[in-house]
Amino acid sequence: MKKYYEKIVLWIFIFFTVFSTLAIDVKLTRYKLFAMELSIILLIAIWLVKAISSGKLSIRKNHLNLPVLSYFLLVAVFYFISTDKAVARMMFESMLFCFLVYFGAANSINDSDSRRTILKVWFIASVFVGLHGLGSFIAQSIPANPITGAFSGLAGLFDSIGKAVNLPVRNFFGFAHFGPNNRPFATFGNPNFFAAYLIGVLPVFTALLFVFKKKYLHLNIAVISLLLFNLWCTATRGAWLGFVASVVVFVALLKPKWSKVFKSGKGIIIFLLILLVFAGVIVRGGFITKFIEVAGRPTDRLLIWRDTLVMGLKKPLGVGLGAFHIYFPRHASEELKKRIPQNKFIVNYTHNEYLQVLSEMGIVGLAVFIWMIYAFFSTGIRQLNSVEPGEGGLRYMTIGFLSGGAGILVHNFFSVSMRFIVASIYLFFMMGVMASCGREKYSILKLKKNELAKRLRIKEDKLTKYLLVTALLIVIPLCWFSVKKIIQPFTAHKQLSEEIGFFEEKVVSPRETIDRLLGALKEDPDNADLHYRLAWVYSKEKNMAEAVKHFEATVAIAPELEGPYNNLGNIYFLTGKTEKAIENYKKAIEINPGKVDAHFNLGYIYYTSGKLKEASDEFNKILEMDPKNYKAMIMLEKMVQ
Repeated sequence: MKKYYEKIVLWIFIFFTVFSTLAIDVKLTRYKLFAMELSIILLIAIWLVKAISSGKLSIRKNHLNLPVLSYFLLVAVFYFISTDKAVARMMFESMLFCFLVYFGAANSINDSDSRRTILKVWFIASVFVGLHGLGSFIAQSIPANPITGAFSGLAGLFDSIGKAVNLPVRNFFGFAHFGPNNRPFATFGNPNFFAAYLIGVLPVFTALLFVFKKKYLHLNIAVISLLLFNLWCTATRGAWLGFVASVVVFVALLKPKWSKVFKSGKGIIIFLLILLVFAGVIVRGGFITKFIEVAGRPTDRLLIWRDTLVMGLKKPLGVGLGAFHIYFPRHASEELKKRIPQNKFIVNYTHNEYLQVLSEMGIVGLAVFIWMIYAFFSTGIRQLNSVEPGEGGLRYMTIGFLSGGAGILVHNFFSVSMRFIVASIYLFFMMGVMASCGREKYSILKLKKNELAKRLRIKEDKLTKYLLVTALLIVIPLCWFSVKKIIQPFTAHKQLSEEIGFFEEKVVSPRETIDRLLGALKEDPDNADLHYRLAWVYSKEKNMAEAVKHFEATVAIAPELEGPYNNLGNIYFLTGKTEKAIENYKKAIEINPGKVDAHFNLGYIYYTSGKLKEASDEFNKILEMDPKNYKAMIMLEKMVQ
């Protein structure tokens, strides 16, 4: 049984590393995130089945468990006390998966061979995204090149397979959005997120140079060079600073003998190459020019940081989990509002994870977050100090994970990548794999199966089967519920894309219908229903003046009807009369507080006007009335994507 369990766990991690790298990541329908979450659910399910069927619950002991658990529990507390559950739920679910991937990796990887296999597969998958990024960069000047040709061929192949099995196979293999780009993002949807991935994996793959030594040496150096080139092409200054930090940590933990390094020809060449990379980073990033600009005039990002800090000091307990974007406009300075008008731009994030945590969870949240970071590095250093002389591979892998984690954490001083969960999951995954290198385990629950079997008067092997069946009966419904939850954004997006908008509907024989209704109105000019139907046909034909005239005639005759007010709101919104649109939506809601369309339309117009708190309130009211309303779900997600 144990043998099969280890194999299943290994294949789950292989699935995780392959598809979390190769699957495409786009707004709302995030295949990369789907692959990650599905892997984590399966991993925890297998762990639970093993624990229940064996009657033993074992946890790997290290100094990182308590801080990670504490941070997760704090996020959970903020979620349960939140008055805006729909907004807070997204952040809670993100942290839940981060906690589970840490816990699963720390306690499910039990030997160095499995760890090395996982890293090898991750390395191979990264070759594809590296080539993808390189190809899209080259395609700017040479559209027809071998790389683009190969990827186009693969895209066609996966399209054919997808049509045959009726699944988005091409999206899971990340070849759906290949094209010329001077800032490549491969399968990550955004150059900043791609850069976050690269600074995380580069130190880990560099560590493999030391683990495998001469084996695959040239291939490893070639792939690392490819990924470095991609990092340079992303033109992401925050990521480059993160990379510099990861190099400093890597070298410091490696503790090289500098006298030997500079006496060696290879050592001098490597040192010069590092200096060349850093010089390229400074030139490509325009750091000197940017420094001069910032010295003369604060950038938008610095103003956001300043105003966020002011908000954090005014709200020392935070504004609520995931609620930064809702409350920040109330604390934004006039200087920032002039540069970033609320009705044109939305400040979703602080562009600094530490300030983001402070603003949403207050001083307590920031303190626990920093404690977790401290525990990550202190646990890694303890492991390095306890490594035996013959366990060099373990030492180098620990250095790789610590350095990659340092890169991501420094990058997120300037970035929002951890708020899009993929980078967060990678960070917690690396923390978990590093924690799996520890030796100690202790049982928090141990069932004496032989004694229980005697009491129940059954054989021990039969008891094991009963426990296995019990575990499956518990785990399968949990998995089903969890998978349904992560599929929800896909179904919501599909429903939205298939919905026909108010002004897109067509009327059969519109001219004849209008003439017939006008004739009927001559005989009965005070008929509200005839005015309403005529206004409806005019609106479909984009004759807004006549539509408004007859909708207003309708409400003059029958002011108790909410539909005409809602439709008037739609017309005024389309024609740019925002205040009139809001007024009419509110009248529709006043007549019928349960009219979901009017709440959605009011929320949407608030969203486009930059009034996110008011928009969020309307979408939450919809979800209270209709918890499965896909449009409200998507709009709440849009606010933070």
